[in-house]
Amino acid sequence: HHLEIMQPLKINPVAICSIFSNLLRNAIAASKEVEKDAFVEIKAAVKGDYIHIRVENSFSDKYAKNKKKRKGYGLEILRSLADKYHGQMETEIKGDKFIVKIFVENIEANEMSLSL
Repeated sequence: HHLEIMQPLKINPVAICSIFSNLLRNAIAASKEVEKDAFVEIKAAVKGDYIHIRVENSFSDKYAKNKKKRKGYGLEILRSLADKYHGQMETEIKGDKFIVKIFVENIEANEMSLSL
């Protein structure tokens, strides 16, 4: 785990908590389906006016098949938060790893309404 957040964040605390909780909930659920060498790795840093977060976790085809039975709102919530806070989200599967990268603008709620 590597976090480079040296100053208080400006973003709405509920929004940043929602981002981290959805990322970690999804990563832990996927890792539970892996029989050995399960892991979750998180990196976060403030770079300029944005918060960059990357979560990498173990992944198996078994989880992908079981996920189709679930509702899977976590990634939808993350995408909507990325849009709302002028950012982006990407997902990628690399072999037995699932990677989510998201960045959002580190902006206060009152500043956000002025910029829309």
